Amino acid sequence: MRMKIIDPFKRTTDTVCMVGMANTSREDAPFDDPNVEIWVINEMINQGHSHYTWIPRWDRSIQIHEEWDFSRAGNHNDEQHYLCLQQDHGKPIYMQDVFPAIPNSVKYPKEEIEAKFVADFLRGPKDERDKYWTSSPCYMLALALYLGFPMIRLYGFEMSSQTEYMYQRDGVSFWLGTINGTPGSKFWLPEGCQLLSGPVYGYEGGTLIPKAKFLERKAELEKGQQETENKIKSIIDEGEMQAYLLAQTNPRNSKKRKELNEQIAAINKKRIETMWKYNQFVGAIEANNFWIGVCDDVTDTGIQGQVRRQILEIRNRAIKSKHEEAKAKANQANGFVVIRQKEYARAKEKNEKRRLQKEMEKAAKDRDEKLAVFHGLTGMVEENKRWIAYVDQKLVVPLDTIKEVE
Repeated sequence: MRMKIIDPFKRTTDTVCMVGMANTSREDAPFDDPNVEIWVINEMINQGHSHYTWIPRWDRSIQIHEEWDFSRAGNHNDEQHYLCLQQDHGKPIYMQDVFPAIPNSVKYPKEEIEAKFVADFLRGPKDERDKYWTSSPCYMLALALYLGFPMIRLYGFEMSSQTEYMYQRDGVSFWLGTINGTPGSKFWLPEGCQLLSGPVYGYEGGTLIPKAKFLERKAELEKGQQETENKIKSIIDEGEMQAYLLAQTNPRNSKKRKELNEQIAAINKKRIETMWKYNQFVGAIEANNFWIGVCDDVTDTGIQGQVRRQILEIRNRAIKSKHEEAKAKANQANGFVVIRQKEYARAKEKNEKRRLQKEMEKAAKDRDEKLAVFHGLTGMVEENKRWIAYVDQKLVVPLDTIKEVE
């Protein structure tokens, strides 16, 4: 027997708080306030999963994907998601249809919402009514508007990465605009939220960056690069000392040898991470060299010796594309290293081990080269973002773009 749930088409409060997965603001949602409804999406209903233990309660959820998708095995967000959907939570879960196996499933009122709010959104020579559903948050916002919530608050939604969020974000902006234009309804975003953010065109963001600023920044970065290079040399010296001690240690002293091997492994890890940081400095310096060159070329900006914000954005979009490609290549190269390591561990014959050792070293060298490119591009992307933020007067910290990368 189905547990009695709240009326899926009536609101119980005046305020709904929609919670997403971005950790910038998700845990700021007022979970302990009984005067607000808490809405979540997809796998977030499973509070027992390690990814979602920070969610103490939820009142409604959206799972708008197709059945083959939400019921699939091997869901990397929550392998138990389909089993969780089949439990009786006593709360509505809005879906494309009512599914007998999912006791709380409620058919999402898509056609009704379209008729009420987008009847005048027309496209093409035949003036056909258009639809604009680009993501789960769109369905959340539209439903809250349909149910008549006076206040709609968003937590944990940024949609700022260069993935499918690029086109999904426009749909969210559309529905936020629809809410803003509906009498009696308003929305709230957290401070610093990336949704609907940006300079006021024509009034802000038109600042020109002079060549002197890029030169000043380059000098700062070169100083940081030199300090990092010195640190790498110190780490290498430390590693060589530990390797020497290991070579001098009696083979029978297994405890001491284990201790030294662990120290060497930790030193290698530190060396690799510091190399990543060094490569980010290289990329950031290269970015500033590019802008110094642009300042000397009147054709790129229209004003010699300075750079416009728009040029920064155009350039960074191109670099981001290369950055994503480099990331994919680095991940693939790392996968080959893992495969070779496993093959080496399984090998028994000396000749086979020797061959695999060479292949493993070759694969590791290829991975390191691709990681160097990736982290260099990371430095370029972050440096360009820093200059865009500088123009928008949001950032003045000198070296904050050079950071550890997982």
